Amino acid sequence: MKVQEAAALATEKSVKVLLYTIDRTPDDRLTWKPCETARSALEVAAECALVTGNWAEILQTGACPPQDVYFQIFSRMSAISTREQVVQALQDETSRLISVLRDISDERLQDNLTVFWGESRPILSWLHWVAIHNTYHLGQICYIQRLYGDTVD
Repeated sequence: MKVQEAAALATEKSVKVLLYTIDRTPDDRLTWKPCETARSALEVAAECALVTGNWAEILQTGACPPQDVYFQIFSRMSAISTREQVVQALQDETSRLISVLRDISDERLQDNLTVFWGESRPILSWLHWVAIHNTYHLGQICYIQRLYGDTVD
């Protein structure tokens, strides 16, 4: 199996688990926050969709935008404010990223990609970034569920 396909499958799996977790979150808890400065499960999932879209663009072009441009995606967070919108955005952006991952040629895998925080590595080492990001945020959503009393694994 090619590494591009492995990354696509890992990304696909991470979003399936994320979607499952959002699906089983009760409506009255989807926007619940444990404190004023925290994000809700819905907001965390919306971030995952937005970041996935960013990384589809980054991996397709081989260039990461500057930090201020990268974080402009969060200005679109309010447009993803319902369960249906989050699910659709996660599905659409993941589908786009998976296509990008599968289309990366073997020759491009060694091309250097420098991200806005200064880290520079071959594209090969960034292919699983969204799967890792999704999994990190899945843990946050599961912890939010524990905080509001959902103890079913």
